[in-house]
Amino acid sequence: MNRLNLLLGISERRISNLIEILVHDVCFDQATVNSIKTSRVDELIFRGSCDETDLIVMAPDNLLVGSNQRPARGSMAEALSAIRLIKSQRIVPLITVAVSPEQELPLLEAGADSAFASFFDQEAFKTEVRRVMRLPEKVEIPAASYSRWSMAGLWMRGLHWLNQSKIKV
Repeated sequence: MNRLNLLLGISERRISNLIEILVHDVCFDQATVNSIKTSRVDELIFRGSCDETDLIVMAPDNLLVGSNQRPARGSMAEALSAIRLIKSQRIVPLITVAVSPEQELPLLEAGADSAFASFFDQEAFKTEVRRVMRLPEKVEIPAASYSRWSMAGLWMRGLHWLNQSKIKV
């Protein structure tokens, strides 16, 4: 099984968790996902420039600047600069989330592969992850190929046997 190293550049935990779940769902039975989370622009640039990163998902307005105890919110200019720097050093898929419509074009011009609004279609996001990672569509396993000795199958056979073996008065 393949390994996918996911870099999440998002400081808000709810968004980060949602993105991680969606990527895990896309990679189910195709790759194991190793997630690295950061909330700082400098760390995103450092980790995004490493060869181990396979996919970057970031929220440009959600990143923090600085490593001091009271980091300040980053600006869109710093996020654009980070995207340009990462993309100039290596080719890696980069998806942005929680983007306003007026920010979409500058992010795409800076090198982002796609930009999603704050409230986005989760299926569209998963399709985009499949596209940039060149993963095949999820294949449904036919019911006939399930193991005949599965726990559910054993349980159902047991219930059937109990119903048939009851003594009728």
